[in-house]
Amino acid sequence: MSATALHTTLAQHDSLRLHTNGAVAVCLRVATGPNNLFYPLMDDDALHDGSYDYAFWMETDAFPVQSGWLDRLLEESQSPRGFWRKGPTQRPLHTPALLGMVGPHHYHMNAVGWYRLGDPCYREYLRRVRREHAEQPFDVSQHRFLHDRAHFRIFQEWAHKFVYTDVLQNWIGEWSAVEVVAASPNTVIVHGKERV
Repeated sequence: MSATALHTTLAQHDSLRLHTNGAVAVCLRVATGPNNLFYPLMDDDALHDGSYDYAFWMETDAFPVQSGWLDRLLEESQSPRGFWRKGPTQRPLHTPALLGMVGPHHYHMNAVGWYRLGDPCYREYLRRVRREHAEQPFDVSQHRFLHDRAHFRIFQEWAHKFVYTDVLQNWIGEWSAVEVVAASPNTVIVHGKERV
């Protein structure tokens, strides 16, 4: 079992999308930059040649909270066999104020996590997601596509390929490594902007 670290960057024109509204060009950052990284990477034939099983997507605001985290990521990538996507739920949403704002968006699996390589069905799934939800962040768009009533047959066939895990966490609000590990000893990486 081994891992290879790859990184990528975007040219400035790829990180923004200009939309023309009459004579005025409007700059939208929403999902363009991350989508322009993710989709071409996941559709790169070189990554699907059988040399790799999974890609692990780690954003700049994801932080290891325990030593040995890379070994745990490799271990976690081995089961269940054949998953397409494995990632975290959103936390914490247990306070009354936060529970009051929970909507369908909060059920999506955050982008940080594993993505299956070398599976033609998953590649085609991602192509369809991109076509139907090009303007949405790629993690949200996968959730919306899978849970769209029009795609219920796809959900029935493939929902078992999407696995939530506590090895990764996606925190809304302030968090500390000590707090996270005390509450969830299995967690090794936290995605969250408000680290204290």
